[in-house]
Amino acid sequence: MLNRRFEIRPIASRRLRAALLLVCVLGLVGLLQSRLNGAELVVALLAIGVIFADAWRRTRMPVCTLIFDDRPLGCRVIDAQGQETILDCKRASVYSWLIVLQFDVGTPGQERLPVGVRRTLVLLPDSLASQQHWRRLLIWARQIRRQLTSRR
Repeated sequence: MLNRRFEIRPIASRRLRAALLLVCVLGLVGLLQSRLNGAELVVALLAIGVIFADAWRRTRMPVCTLIFDDRPLGCRVIDAQGQETILDCKRASVYSWLIVLQFDVGTPGQERLPVGVRRTLVLLPDSLASQQHWRRLLIWARQIRRQLTSRR
């Protein structure tokens, strides 16, 4: 008997955070080598700091479990309180090294996602516990992408 669903508990990607840190450091080095003086330099440094802080905050993953069903294709999320919410995938971008999924709430009568869960999920291979989970999610995301393009 084939398993028609699988669960993942995404974690924050170390590679994504390292890339953000590298971009911030390169931005700071570039600013310090520019001809900006005084207030202009302070404003530019503050802007880079705010952008970096917001990007770092967005890399945090909420404590939740994502359940992906193969037949029919679907996704559900179970938050930290144990509440289950059906998610409706609206867009999917799938590459061998990156998966970006955009969701809306598919549960009738519920207009919001659980606390901490965002509408856009960005996953890299190191966001999951094992390579096996990544392969299954990659297959699922490609199938949902085909399904979304056939709806249009």
